[in-house]
Amino acid sequence: MRRKKNVFGKVALIVSIAIIFVLICASVAMWKDYIGGAGSSQPNGGIGSEVSDTTNSPEISIGTGDDSTTIDDDADVPKEYLSVSAIAAKVRPSVVGICMYKDEIPFAPSGEGSGIIASEDGYISTNYPVIDGADGIVVVLADDTRYEATLVGGDSATDLAVLKIDAKDLPAATFGDPTKMAVGDWVIAIGNPGGMDFAGSVTLGIVSALDRPIQVDKTMVMWCIQTDAAINPGNSGGALVNTKGEVIGINSCKIVATGYESMGFAISMTNARPILNQLIQYGKVTDRVGLGIEVTTVDQYAARVYDVPTGLLVTKINKESALYKAG
Repeated sequence: MRRKKNVFGKVALIVSIAIIFVLICASVAMWKDYIGGAGSSQPNGGIGSEVSDTTNSPEISIGTGDDSTTIDDDADVPKEYLSVSAIAAKVRPSVVGICMYKDEIPFAPSGEGSGIIASEDGYISTNYPVIDGADGIVVVLADDTRYEATLVGGDSATDLAVLKIDAKDLPAATFGDPTKMAVGDWVIAIGNPGGMDFAGSVTLGIVSALDRPIQVDKTMVMWCIQTDAAINPGNSGGALVNTKGEVIGINSCKIVATGYESMGFAISMTNARPILNQLIQYGKVTDRVGLGIEVTTVDQYAARVYDVPTGLLVTKINKESALYKAG
């Protein structure tokens, strides 16, 4: 009986040793897995860092893809949206330089601005001040080809003008619908800030407001797109473009005053399109009526001071108006 007990004791001892050995091996394996495996390098991780198997991961390369933005199928972004570089490549050929010459300043432009090719056969839209008072106008294409231009029509009240050059198969711009824009949408301004030395400059910003009333002259208010995209002298007449590469506004002006930053304005194509069409067809705006006078308001305080009735006081009569011609 004593021998039998000894046999059972030896068996129990062997089983216990085997169990302990298994537990030790399991513990070692878990420890190696926890710290990333025996012999693994962890320059930034240390104990507790997550280590991924990179055997089948794709290689990330720089400068080997195309020039368009890749968009996730599940992302809530329209496929037709372009990258800024793609927009610039598409629209810059449609933006031209405009050099204005005056007889009293020979051999050199007296002013330089921007314009947009509106049709393949040579109609160019721009701002009125870019060509106001010009004795000669030269249009400079993106490839530096130069054409003498004629003034089709201009309208100081809306700050718009149309030129014509004798050329064919020009890269005309695509015009978009500003009413489909929203505050906060990205926009790109393309033009010639400072003149032809900086031709084709591209700046990026957002829509700050869609219907901002801007006093163009003493008698006319234009509803403009406000943007923080950089617009500088020489950008006037250039393109404000949406992310589809469509021109949605004609860059016009900015606020230049102490305390103001990044407040530029473009004439919305909603307002510009009918004016430009009338200038192309008739050389002037035909559906606008007016008294031909300038007035100032006389309120009750001014009326008491100057002993006049309250109301509107005529300060000027336009010599081109029917009112003036009628005496």
